[in-house]
Amino acid sequence: MLSNLPEFTRLRLVFIAIILATLPCYCLGLIAVALAPENETVPASNPTITLTATSTLPPTLTAIPTLPPTNTPTQTLSPSPTATMTISPSPTSTLSPTPTPTPTETIQPSPTNTETLIPSPTQTDTQPVTPTETSTITPTITPTEELTLTSSPTSSETPITSETESP
Repeated sequence: MLSNLPEFTRLRLVFIAIILATLPCYCLGLIAVALAPENETVPASNPTITLTATSTLPPTLTAIPTLPPTNTPTQTLSPSPTATMTISPSPTSTLSPTPTPTPTETIQPSPTNTETLIPSPTQTDTQPVTPTETSTITPTITPTEELTLTSSPTSSETPITSETESP
């Protein structure tokens, strides 16, 4: 029946059985402590000293005959040379990574012809500027109540530039 259950469940059931089997022992122990007599004092006994005399006999000598030593040939085995196989460590090779260059395709730009324009000198025709008359009104304030505006012609000249070259 228990062999069909998983190991953890079987272990749990074994522990529960042990706990239930020990509960009556704990109950009997508690009852025994409750029924125990109160602190009764045991009468103290007076120690008595008893002297006992003992005698010991003097040592006695007993003669035991011994046999004289005899020469007994003994065989001594000396070690003989034996072949022993000893394995000595051999060097082992260790592979270490080494960089391997991999070819990469590089596209070289092809030369291109680019036209560069160089400016050439050009001539610019300019018309000479002729002086023109311009009238300017200058206000004049007089202490009278009458306001009089006077205009006087003025002339201005603009310089004339000749041909220019631009690079």
